[in-house]
Amino acid sequence: MKQKQGFTLLEMLITLGVVGALILVAGYFMGWSGSSYKEQAYVRALEDSISRSIHYAQKLEQPVAICFELSEGCGAEGILTPIDREEGGQILREWQLLEALPAKQHILLRTNFPDNRLLIQAGGQSVQRPGAVSICAMDQELAYTWSISISRAGKISVRKLDGEQSLSVCSQST
Repeated sequence: MKQKQGFTLLEMLITLGVVGALILVAGYFMGWSGSSYKEQAYVRALEDSISRSIHYAQKLEQPVAICFELSEGCGAEGILTPIDREEGGQILREWQLLEALPAKQHILLRTNFPDNRLLIQAGGQSVQRPGAVSICAMDQELAYTWSISISRAGKISVRKLDGEQSLSVCSQST
């Protein structure tokens, strides 16, 4: 009598389907979703924007600002650089946008920088005032808060806040 070895194709497909369904259910309950990856990408884009602004400050040898929120006197989220122009015998300083970040309607960005603007000094070695950017989800289904901290030396650290920290930061932001 011939003994059967291995699994049939049907048995393998059923096993893979059950394992896949378990992974999807576990991912849902652990907060793994496409939207959380998109928000992490947005946080990384902000972090990269700060790093690039330090690079621009070194390259341009002039201060570079990042505007974190659409607010009065702030045209867009992105890296801004000062441009001096002469008008009527006076030198006027304007800010020119070097790079823009995508605006997200369900995200609230709050900073403890004056006018929500981080200013990187010429040479790119320091920031005018150290501080942090808080990124809060405005959508109830997306329960997360990120903090991007910038030290006086220009060092950037990113962390996800949870629990009471998240509640405290986001309730102050609204």
